[in-house]
Amino acid sequence: MNFKKSLYLTKSIAVILLFAMAYIKEHADGARAIAFIGLFILLLAGQYIRSKMLIKEKIYFYSFLAEAFLIFALESLSKYVINNYLHIFYIFLILEAGLVLDRRKALGINIFIAGISLIKYFYKFDNEFLFQLLILSFIITILNYASAQKEAAVKIEELSKANERLRIGREIHDSLGHTLTGLIMQLEMAYHVFDTDKDKSYGLLRDSIGSSREALRHTRQAVEKLRNDKYDIIEMIKRFQEQTVAVIVFNDHANTPFFKEQYKGLIFRLIQEALTNSIKHGRATNISININREKDHIKIMIEDDGSGAEKVIEGYGLKGMRERLDELNGYFDYGSKNKGFFIKALIPAGDIYE
Repeated sequence: MNFKKSLYLTKSIAVILLFAMAYIKEHADGARAIAFIGLFILLLAGQYIRSKMLIKEKIYFYSFLAEAFLIFALESLSKYVINNYLHIFYIFLILEAGLVLDRRKALGINIFIAGISLIKYFYKFDNEFLFQLLILSFIITILNYASAQKEAAVKIEELSKANERLRIGREIHDSLGHTLTGLIMQLEMAYHVFDTDKDKSYGLLRDSIGSSREALRHTRQAVEKLRNDKYDIIEMIKRFQEQTVAVIVFNDHANTPFFKEQYKGLIFRLIQEALTNSIKHGRATNISININREKDHIKIMIEDDGSGAEKVIEGYGLKGMRERLDELNGYFDYGSKNKGFFIKALIPAGDIYE
């Protein structure tokens, strides 16, 4: 049984009991008794239709207004100025609207219902009117606050899911794209030397099998959210050199092994993306990577001797790097410089070390 059906069932039982007590209190007979019972049946029918969702969304909203008028009509038949048993119907309606409608609609409809419920008190403007107003205001405020908290929780959950999807997408692009670039380079070299140096070609093909397995491992890691990735920059650079013809010079003057995991991961992916782009797009043979501590920030500078690019279309990898650095209030830049391509990143160093 879903929430709305459970709410309808609970409310119906309570409403029937309250109506029975109100009817006994009224001692209604004749036409008044028929009117009492008829209006109450209409009230129950409207609640049933709403619970079954047999009406469209817009009509669903207005059904709360209709029920408020039915309650008002029912209470107007009372021989008392206020029949408290019938008056509780308004509170039930306010609670239902607050629980099943979105916050803005619920707030609007509840203020309207509260206003309808207080009309009869104009005949009896005393402390009871103020008490009822206070109670209704308190209920509406609590419902609105709870609904706001629920909406905030939903938004946070949606944002967390979106961030997680983005993170996994980045991991797949960074790790798998890097490995596949090396694999393509190995296969291309194996193809070019196949006729002139079969032994070297076979060796490259064997290495390609290893690279394929590495790609599969990275894919599995990405699916499992890569929780066990150690971000070993030196090992990653070593593997990349083995898979390609590039000569990579790496200088770490900032002690990155002592960085917090979040920052190590960022730098690892930044270098990985830069190496992949240098080989894939620039056909670079020499790449230098320098990491330095400068005043209040960490500077990462990656340069290659590839073909460069007059106009760079920011793809998923570069965009992902920029987004990651923006999250840390960092700086990101890239472009061609003389011959080759450079990537520059600055990371605030205030809380970067373990």
